[in-house]
Amino acid sequence: TCVAVIMAQIGCHVPAASARLTPVDRIMSRLGANDNIFAAQSTFFVELSETKKILSEATPRSLVILDELGRGTSSYDGVAVAQAVLHHVASHIGCVGFFATHYHSLATEFENHPEIQEKRMQIHVDEKERKVTFLYKLEDGVAEGSFGMHCAAMCGISSRVIERAETAARDWEHTSRLKESLEKAKTGCYIPLGMLSDVGNLLRDGGDVGAKGVDVLLRAIECL
Repeated sequence: TCVAVIMAQIGCHVPAASARLTPVDRIMSRLGANDNIFAAQSTFFVELSETKKILSEATPRSLVILDELGRGTSSYDGVAVAQAVLHHVASHIGCVGFFATHYHSLATEFENHPEIQEKRMQIHVDEKERKVTFLYKLEDGVAEGSFGMHCAAMCGISSRVIERAETAARDWEHTSRLKESLEKAKTGCYIPLGMLSDVGNLLRDGGDVGAKGVDVLLRAIECL
């Protein structure tokens, strides 16, 4: 995508049957997972350093691509960082971009966000053989799962280990969904944390929610 945008803006052929183009002022990406041993920086530190640069310099005219943000730390901290960054990029910066993640809870958190469209890569799943065929076609919707056990089988890990992992995964998923249901039952409804944060900033003296953030917030409230 980034290469296609660069080619389009310098007048080159774009590898697509058709394209709708928007000029961008900069392309910013956060990809991969590497530490920096010589600078004593962990994988997560490097992730956040690159993300900080994006949050500081991206504009509404930028193209931003974030891939698997938060995987360099614990699941809880990782999903929290990913959620907060996605909310800020979509609600306050307002640029075009891609945010790829395995945190499926983000799909619920941003289900009605007016600036976010849910997409997934099309695949074919053979449950009997535990095999996944990647079709490399972008389509609407949220991925049904991470298919980690299928990948494990494709890598040659023994069935005994995979079956034990599947049992543990089901137990963990059931516990997580039960906890989520109880939390929703207490409030009677679910309001995304990003929206609650923006409302709090607006009500607090000296809040830093700009006109763009207010507009997105109002449209998000209408979708509830």
